[in-house]
Amino acid sequence: MRGEEKKCTRHNGRAVTAMRWFVIWLASALVMISAGCIGKRSAEVVRVNELVNYLGQEVTVKGRTGQILEGYATRAFTLRDDYGDVVVVLMSSDKPYPIMGATYYVTGVPKQVEGKIALTEARYRRWYGWLTMPATVIFIVIFIGLGLTYLVTRWHIGRRTEAIREEVFAEPWGFVEVVAGRFDGGKRFALRYDEIPVGREADPSIGVLLDDPAVSRVHGRILRDNLGRIFYEDLGSRYGSWVNEVQAQPNQPVHLPENALIRLGPETILRLIPAGSPRGETYLAGQERTGPPEGDMRPTVPRGEQNQASPSGEVGGEANQPEGDN
Repeated sequence: MRGEEKKCTRHNGRAVTAMRWFVIWLASALVMISAGCIGKRSAEVVRVNELVNYLGQEVTVKGRTGQILEGYATRAFTLRDDYGDVVVVLMSSDKPYPIMGATYYVTGVPKQVEGKIALTEARYRRWYGWLTMPATVIFIVIFIGLGLTYLVTRWHIGRRTEAIREEVFAEPWGFVEVVAGRFDGGKRFALRYDEIPVGREADPSIGVLLDDPAVSRVHGRILRDNLGRIFYEDLGSRYGSWVNEVQAQPNQPVHLPENALIRLGPETILRLIPAGSPRGETYLAGQERTGPPEGDMRPTVPRGEQNQASPSGEVGGEANQPEGDN
């Protein structure tokens, strides 16, 4: 389970990294393309004093609008280029006048009008500066990058949500019943993962959460390997663990046969049962039992053995006292 999750995380990390490099490459390509477009458009621009050489040909003049002129058949205004030369611009339609005092690219056909060169059939577009196109491209790239990031994040969250849903609602591969103990007797826990923590502070969403003070906060864990074999490992608990009344050494997994008994401290005893067993009820962490356990589910363990001294020298009665920081 955890291996698959780590593999999925690495895969998603590589996908996000690849997406970032793709966005950077796309931004660079668009900036270069826009720079080429700007250069091409600039090459078409001619000076006002050169219009006499382009009579009857369509050309573009970059300049600053001056004033509106009257007395022409169409809308007219003056345009001053970067070199201070002025030309009369005759618009080709009833399009509104451009903003006076602003810089435009004006495209038209130079002709002789009343003995002067005028730019006829003109149409215009606003010029915002050399950084306009790159800034627009960068904005578009950022927008696309945010969109792609949103899609990737949504895809990742969707996959993780689906994986969590499959884990949560997956059929359990076994159960653990508390068959003896003053504090947890009758509880039943579904086992759905390959590593099940056991203790007073076990994660209630995945582990076996017990209330016995003689059970350490992190007492042990139940493990299942790739072959389906089940083990119990004591994690250095204060009062120890026994599997079928054989003491489990700390940090050494012990194989659990079917219906094995696991004793935690002097009183709490767990039974491992296979999935599909109808006996008892399923206890979910955080859900309180509403009634006493059905039937006699106490183990066939001699009563005297439960009161024997634990490996640390504590007797059964003293094991009910709360432990220190374990």
